[in-house]
Amino acid sequence: ALITHAAPGIQVGRLGNDEFGVLVPGQHAPLECSRIAWQLQDALNAPMEVAGRSLQPGFSIGIVASVAHYDEPADALRDASIALNAASRAGRNL
Repeated sequence: ALITHAAPGIQVGRLGNDEFGVLVPGQHAPLECSRIAWQLQDALNAPMEVAGRSLQPGFSIGIVASVAHYDEPADALRDASIALNAASRAGRNL
């Protein structure tokens, strides 16, 4: 579902059990990255029916607005993970 709702050119990959990375090509201001994240959240936040029951998904999004200042991709992933953990602790949001 995440891939379906990503804009053209955006790459989505699974990082772990329930963690996914979203790469947005080009240079974007932090507010633009937040806008993209909110669009994904709105698209994925709709209730879904599973085995006759309505379920409301919950998820968190961590954002690294620019990777230009990183020497290693792992450093950007580390900071995105830190942002994700902070969002999760704050109540499943951005």
